[in-house]
Amino acid sequence: MSETKVENEGKKESQFGDLNNTGEDMDRDKWQKVWESGMTRFHLKYVHPMLERFYDTLVAGRSGSLRIFLPMSGKSKDINWLAEKGHCVIGVEFAEFACRQFFNDHEIAFTEEIMNKGCTVFKSSDGAKNVTLYCCDFYSIDKSITGELDAVWDRGALAAINPGDRKKYVETMCRVLSPSTVYLVDTFLVDNTVFAGPPHNFPIDELKSLFASHATVEHLAERDGMTDWQRSWGVDYFYENVSSVKFQG
Repeated sequence: MSETKVENEGKKESQFGDLNNTGEDMDRDKWQKVWESGMTRFHLKYVHPMLERFYDTLVAGRSGSLRIFLPMSGKSKDINWLAEKGHCVIGVEFAEFACRQFFNDHEIAFTEEIMNKGCTVFKSSDGAKNVTLYCCDFYSIDKSITGELDAVWDRGALAAINPGDRKKYVETMCRVLSPSTVYLVDTFLVDNTVFAGPPHNFPIDELKSLFASHATVEHLAERDGMTDWQRSWGVDYFYENVSSVKFQG
């Protein structure tokens, strides 16, 4: 058996084509390289169908401009869609490349400013849309960065991070959310015994257990998200779930 075969034995392939056996190897530098190299097939070229379906749940009958937060936002089309509805959209993203590309893709004029904590702020400046993207370590944020938030749309961030960082994610969200914040989170069911991820498998019971000390979780809907791309990972199923998380007072 060749040395390479021995070295790779038991390892699983990620969506980026690399091999590992833990699913815990994605850090800020690797996400930056993913964006710079264009390995972003996970980026939807349209507004997320679950956001469209549950938009009324997200705004909860509230009128006017809401402050809506997208954790690990990338350059999601959801940002522009929400901004076009008149909302103030705040995103936090590891990769500076993705932040710049969002504004360039949508031809939105923006300013750029370096803050403390190693954070660069990209902010719309044309007056038509209100978008602010903070390029920084997500786990370092607090309300001094996000301000008060009315709603959160997590379009797969929690499912994409290293599973070992899930508790750290919850601690971060606890710092920026309040009981009045409407918080929707998108997770997946996928076989990580054959596929390294991301995304990572996240059963609803595990989601409820993760937030048990801080919030209640209500499962809203499930849809079959299997496409040829997911089949290429070697998995037999790929389901998407949207849940509502309500923080306790």
